[in-house]
Amino acid sequence: MRIFKELVWVIGIIVFSCALVVTAQDYEMNVIPSWGDIAIVHGRGTDAAMDSPEAIANIIKHWKGRGFTGVYLRTDLMQYDPNQLVRNSQDKQENPRLAVLWKYIDSVMEKFDVHVTMQKEAEKAGFKYWAYHPHLFSDGAPADVGVPGPGRMIPWSYCMRYTYEHPEVVSVDRKGNRHWMIREYAYPGARSSKVDEFVYMAKKFGLKRFIADLRSEALQILPAPDKADQYGFNEPVVNDMKTLFGVDIMTDSRFDVYSPNYDTSDPMVQNWFNLRGTYFTQLLRELREKLNAVDPNIKIAIPLSGDHVGPPMGNWRMDWRTWIDEGLVDEIISPAAFEATLDKDSASKAYLTNVNAGKGTVPFAVIHDYIKSSKHPEIKVISSGASSYFYSPPPVGADGWRCDVWYDSYTLAWYQRWEQWKKDIQDFGYIKFLDQNFDTFPQNNSGYSGGWGDGWHDPKLRACPGSWHKLGDGNDARPVTQDGIKHGDNGNAIKLTSAADGGNTLIGWHASAPDRSNLTDCLDNAITNGTATFEFWLYRSTDDSSVSTYFQSDDYQQDVGLNVAVKTGKVSYSDGGKWVEGNYALPVGQWQKFLIKVDFEKQSYFAYAGADEAILLCDNIKYSIPKSRKVSQHGLEHISFDVPAYRMFKLVQFIPAGPVGNVTYVDDVSVKWVPTLYYTKPGNKIYFADDFESHAVATSINNVQAVAGGNWSVKSDDPNGYVIENGTSYGEGVKCVRAKGGTDVVAGRQKLSFGDDMTVTVDFDIYIRSNSDFPYMIPNPTTKSDHRTTIGLQKDPNMLVSAVFAGDGTWQYYDGDKFVDSKIRIAYDVWNHVQMAIDTSSGLYKVVVQPIGELPTLLGTAQWGGNANKKDNVYMSISPSKSENGFSCYDNVSIAYGHKSK
Repeated sequence: MRIFKELVWVIGIIVFSCALVVTAQDYEMNVIPSWGDIAIVHGRGTDAAMDSPEAIANIIKHWKGRGFTGVYLRTDLMQYDPNQLVRNSQDKQENPRLAVLWKYIDSVMEKFDVHVTMQKEAEKAGFKYWAYHPHLFSDGAPADVGVPGPGRMIPWSYCMRYTYEHPEVVSVDRKGNRHWMIREYAYPGARSSKVDEFVYMAKKFGLKRFIADLRSEALQILPAPDKADQYGFNEPVVNDMKTLFGVDIMTDSRFDVYSPNYDTSDPMVQNWFNLRGTYFTQLLRELREKLNAVDPNIKIAIPLSGDHVGPPMGNWRMDWRTWIDEGLVDEIISPAAFEATLDKDSASKAYLTNVNAGKGTVPFAVIHDYIKSSKHPEIKVISSGASSYFYSPPPVGADGWRCDVWYDSYTLAWYQRWEQWKKDIQDFGYIKFLDQNFDTFPQNNSGYSGGWGDGWHDPKLRACPGSWHKLGDGNDARPVTQDGIKHGDNGNAIKLTSAADGGNTLIGWHASAPDRSNLTDCLDNAITNGTATFEFWLYRSTDDSSVSTYFQSDDYQQDVGLNVAVKTGKVSYSDGGKWVEGNYALPVGQWQKFLIKVDFEKQSYFAYAGADEAILLCDNIKYSIPKSRKVSQHGLEHISFDVPAYRMFKLVQFIPAGPVGNVTYVDDVSVKWVPTLYYTKPGNKIYFADDFESHAVATSINNVQAVAGGNWSVKSDDPNGYVIENGTSYGEGVKCVRAKGGTDVVAGRQKLSFGDDMTVTVDFDIYIRSNSDFPYMIPNPTTKSDHRTTIGLQKDPNMLVSAVFAGDGTWQYYDGDKFVDSKIRIAYDVWNHVQMAIDTSSGLYKVVVQPIGELPTLLGTAQWGGNANKKDNVYMSISPSKSENGFSCYDNVSIAYGHKSK
């Protein structure tokens, strides 16, 4: 499995429209979830993760509700004939967390067949299913191939058997260096073995639609090519150039990308580009022929970058006109970039087509007109670059959209995870952020490249076991699982051994982030508020046993932790990274429990020893708070910014010390987190509620019955000011209401009467569109919107009781007779849950806001208007501005109340 680090959109062809989505669309809307990546990032146990048959059925229902018509589902190793693969051992994988994740994906695929299930459920739902096979230029590599570097994943988990046994087909440069993962289709065997992959899947799984994709993961094991045309000098290419054009590309300086004589416009160089393109076209001919033999109704789609292939494969020609003339394909997806990892320097490498730079793509009208005048006018053109939300019709000349679903999947998955965690808090009183007793770990075993466990929250376990590394097999000083000395009567514990050269640290890690800045890597929230307790048991085997333990983030700050000293066993605590020795000493040959408690409100920590926390080790020790952190738009350095930093906790670390060879044991490690939620529990009486799921898409809500509490009433001459939308939503449903702006809407058939001892909660979800060209959802502090909206309770059109105002970049709340700036930035282009909770006995109310991917934030507490009269009769209203660029959407509106005395 390959983690999809970069999400790259073709900004130049994005069409963003404020037009309403209609249900009777005459174009295709195909989602493209990268299955393995999304199963890791949005799992475990969410519908978006597609990690069970039930989840797949649910997500297809969700997609149908969004208006999508089909899915491009990525194939993975389980779809291959096992004889077509060579699996590489992960014992030397540099990143043990990655090895654990790859193993997890294998385990999911072993439980059920993802593609068979998806095809079955898609057919039941009337949904088009395409097997997206992104392996024409992602053949893997042998275990000894790879150059360390940022984002590199070496050794790769597999290599296609054909390229493993015939490395000569891998594309080479003039010096013989191989461009692993990328095969040269001049070789008949290279073509036939690739066609065999499709034929196997067609026969084995009965697949009827294939996307033969050119996406390459080559840069995840090797550096990017120095120049666009560095490679392409394999023997048959060299021989064909000699035969056809009488030129030796191995010696002619016109083909040397490092020579001043190299020129992409040279006619002979163009002949080389064209020749290499003919090999790819021949691959498509053979693919069509062999799939027709299986079933003539099988469809083939092919992505198109432009007239030339582009990064990282070079400048060979994509002869799309021949593909159309000969009916080799049924759909063309354009424009498509083929870099699974972005080469940030590609603009300077003489690529004639570079989709991410908006260079060399073919206009839709050109493709469309050529198709219509061909013998195969039925061929469709599918446009890439759809918006994340609010899907407008595709560009002129295109028959549909290819839609990325990272944002929508993240929104749904995060909501489901948060609901799971709220249930855990209700049942346990906390979230089991890490929970590991090591009893299921294999003994004297290094696991997967030194890793074991699972770094994601598992709703079946109702805990995160943690990804633990680096484990050893007992032949070195790495931590090792054993059962000789353990806490309790059964199970295992970890043996920690000091070593002169280090490499003996044990780390337990939960894949988590403080907000959406890491949305392509993880789903769960890191610990950033409330209280967290880190518990563990230690055992010293001799007087020389020593260990330090820390509660940390990926920055590995050492200001929250404990140390057990050599000889004395005295326990010290970290104060700003310096050890302060206390009076308690851990005896030799005795298990002892330790607990570190972090209090985010006090910005300090406490530590205790003893099963009942009877021994205070430190009290109210301050830890550091970072000022800011750098965030980039999906790893693109040219779109980066500083955002406010969080002190977050997501991993634990145990470091043995003292004389070489001394041993300490650790067992029963857990991190329990009680986040501060700020919310008030709604009363048991509903004044008004609507989730908009019962309303028809593209219809007005004026005078329409809500789920409970009466009708909506639009207060203007434009009854279409509030219309049902299915382009986005918050929660399990797929609909919301979209406000065009410039008019108010009122909820309920009659006013709500306040009582002296009532609690009234107003809950709703709100999405505010920014002025950005594309709705990025990561927390960009520079994002702005000219849209403003006020949502609240009021006595009459001129007197607010309680309200929040979203405008000018920050949230404001109504305090008595005026709005007060909370200084809390609005999260644009994402859903925010808002609650106003009124206490009529005190005359106060509080406002809480929680954007997708973050924890709740208390905006403030204020007086509600008209405080002198606690018998106010109020109604809810929404008042958005009429904005040129922005707009707002609302979902899951609920007003509840109850009497405090009851």
